[in-house]
Amino acid sequence: MPSHLIKQTFLEKLRLSGFRVIAIEVPGYNEKLNEKYRSIVKNYISKSISEKMEFVKEILQDCEERIERGKDYVSQGYDLVFVYLPMPDIAEHLFYKGIKDRIYLYSIHKKLEKLISPLLNMANENNYVSLIVSDHGFDFENYYHSDYGFYSLSKNIMWFKPRGITDFRNLIIRLINTSIENI
Repeated sequence: MPSHLIKQTFLEKLRLSGFRVIAIEVPGYNEKLNEKYRSIVKNYISKSISEKMEFVKEILQDCEERIERGKDYVSQGYDLVFVYLPMPDIAEHLFYKGIKDRIYLYSIHKKLEKLISPLLNMANENNYVSLIVSDHGFDFENYYHSDYGFYSLSKNIMWFKPRGITDFRNLIIRLINTSIENI
């Protein structure tokens, strides 16, 4: 993203307002490795399952490093810690054909759950509100992204009824500007 547009993002606006904000590999904002993964995933679609698994293993290692960095920022008390993970999206593009692929994909989801849990637990212990967003699901019949996504929020916030991905911007800004007890 060009620097003049980055300055218009809610992350930069929060930072300029004095909030401690960190973004780890956020698409369109400061990603580096995600671009690499997206550009080479097509090379792995026709590879053997063991080659696909090695590629996924590399990405899972990167996810683990991102999560560790996120934990470090939570422990430092940052106001917003934004961590982007390229899984399971990449794995869904590679493992979609048969029952063995689906079983392996399930195991990747379980590994991600195990990787993410310590960060979510730490965030909860430090009174953070955790938000997990998927901008899309995966349509296994068409082997591509679905038209729907999902989200999970660690606090029940009655007023929040998102209609689109951009609604999360307002939620995040409101949560940072208002203590959770007043919501």
